[in-house]
Amino acid sequence: MKYKLQIFLLVYFLVSSVIAFGQHCSNEMMEPADFKFIVQTAKFETGWYDEWLEHTGGEKILPEPLPEQGKWSHPYMKYGFPSAMHEDPHSSDVSNLAGPLPQNPKVQYFHVLQKKGGFSGMCPAFDFVDDSTLVTLSFGRENTTLLLLHVTDTIIVLDQIEVPGRGTKVMELIGKKGREKVFHNTAGGAYSYLSDKDHYYIPGAGD
Repeated sequence: MKYKLQIFLLVYFLVSSVIAFGQHCSNEMMEPADFKFIVQTAKFETGWYDEWLEHTGGEKILPEPLPEQGKWSHPYMKYGFPSAMHEDPHSSDVSNLAGPLPQNPKVQYFHVLQKKGGFSGMCPAFDFVDDSTLVTLSFGRENTTLLLLHVTDTIIVLDQIEVPGRGTKVMELIGKKGREKVFHNTAGGAYSYLSDKDHYYIPGAGD
C-alpha cells in the first residue's frame, strides 16, 4: 500500500503589536530521500528485579495494569495513539497502550549506512498513523529525513523525504553556547505532531 506524505511547514508571524501569533501553513513538495540503512536485531537480556520478587514472595508475576489515563481529545491532533514527542496534547508522556512483556520480546533498530555530512540517525519521536504505521524524523548532521514506517515482525520504510532542519550547522552547536541553541530552537521537527487527518506538522526553521 502506497502512502503519500503531506508535509505542512508551520510559519509563525506577528499579527499585532501585542504578544499574539497567528499560524500560516503552506504545502511543500520535497524530493524523495536516499535513506540508506539496514534493519538489525538488538541483543539484550530480560529479568526480574530482586525488589519485585521480594514483594511477590518469589513469584514471577506481572503487576496489575494501571487504570487508563483520561486523554484530551484535541480537535487537531490524532487521538488514541501517540501523536507527538510527549505522547499527547498535554505532553503527559503517559501511554494507555500496553508495553512489551518479558516473554520473547524482540527489539529492532536502523543501522544507518550514511556517513559524514549525509549521516542521519536519532529519531526522538514516533507518531502513530495506526497500530502498525508510524511516522518519525531522523535527525542527522546536515539532513533531517521524514520516514513513514510499517512495523510488524520487521521494519519496512514505506516512504522517505528530506525536510528542512533547524537551520544550524553541526559546528555551530559545539561548546556551551552552541548546546544551548539546541534547547532554544524547536524548529525542524523535534516538536512536530500528527493531526487528526494524518497530516504531519513541522515547525519551520527561522519562522
